[in-house]
This record gives sequence, C-alpha cells and structure tokens, in this order.
Amino acid sequence: MLAVAVVGGLFRLEGAWVGAFAFALVDYIIKRWLGGLHVFGDSFNGVTRFETWFGIVFLAIVLISPGGLMGLWSSLENVVRRALRRRAPAGPHEPAAEQP
Repeated sequence: MLAVAVVGGLFRLEGAWVGAFAFALVDYIIKRWLGGLHVFGDSFNGVTRFETWFGIVFLAIVLISPGGLMGLWSSLENVVRRALRRRAPAGPHEPAAEQP
C-alpha cells in the first residue's frame, strides 16, 4: 500500500486513487503482454515476478517526479499554463501612430 501511495503522490488526496489505478494498470499490462515472455530464463517472467516489474516502474516514477504521478501532473500543468501565458497578448494593442 505504501508503494501505491508513493507512486500516486503522497501530497494529494487523489494520489492514492491514481497510484491504485497505476498499480492495477501495470499488473494488467505485465500479465497480459509480458505473461508469456520469458526474460532471463524461465524463473523470471511477468506473472511470477510482478514485484520486480512494478519496482522498476516505481523507481522510474520516484526518480522522475518525487511527488509521484500527481506531482508529475502538476508540473506538466504548470508548464502548459506558462506556455499559454506567453502566447496570450499582454494587453490591449495600442493604436498605430498617425503619419502626417
């Protein structure tokens, strides 16, 4: 449960839900797509070593965004807001000066 909370994000209430969804999604992907794939021999496949695969995803998320997926979402949201602010005009345009 701690890994799910950390993946989702500890600082926001929605983090637990997002972490649980990410956990279920990784579980589904590994069992569905990697279940029959034998990596490093028969003892290391997606079904029997789900914890290993989830650990890799867990480390990647923690290294990329210490705030979890919700922290990553907030960072992306801030980047988009700054980009939109730069594109928007600063204020009303001043009329062009009249030429004599």
